[in-house]
Amino acid sequence: LASWTRVFDGRVARRADADEDLLPLALASASPAGESWLVRWLARPHDLGRPFNTSGLMMVAASGSHRVRGLALARIGEVSTAPAVHAFLLDRLVQEPDPDLLAATVSSIRRFQEPGLAEALVALTRRSEPVVRRAAVDAMARVPGGTVDARLLQLTGDDPDGKVRRKARKAIRERARAQR
Repeated sequence: LASWTRVFDGRVARRADADEDLLPLALASASPAGESWLVRWLARPHDLGRPFNTSGLMMVAASGSHRVRGLALARIGEVSTAPAVHAFLLDRLVQEPDPDLLAATVSSIRRFQEPGLAEALVALTRRSEPVVRRAAVDAMARVPGGTVDARLLQLTGDDPDGKVRRKARKAIRERARAQR
């Protein structure tokens, strides 16, 4: 290991605010030590009152290895409901080429009830990858709107994947229960 990677070792004592220095270094290093540090950093609780933590999560979710990006996308949806995070996740829905990471993004964004979400999810149900369509249908169960209802109804009979059809039926039942 290069000597500078020792800073990523969790056993080495460091300043409390060292994350602000180490996060860009870990991303830039693209090394196993940097990736290990990023995974540990993502697993820790984050004080989202500090702008660095929210921007850091978004930075990690937009770059890094496949594994780290997936963890960051899942984590950011769990810990933040900030409008900037919603905008970031909507942007990732459009830009993310990897189906697994796109499904993780959909799972994260499902907590938000912001404008543009229904249209983005309906568009994702037209993708060719079943994992993306399944994640979109799961998220649509909580999103209000007539276009969502119509698309879910259409998916119950037209989707080539049986799991998507079952999830669409389940989402329709959940939506009906929520309206009572």
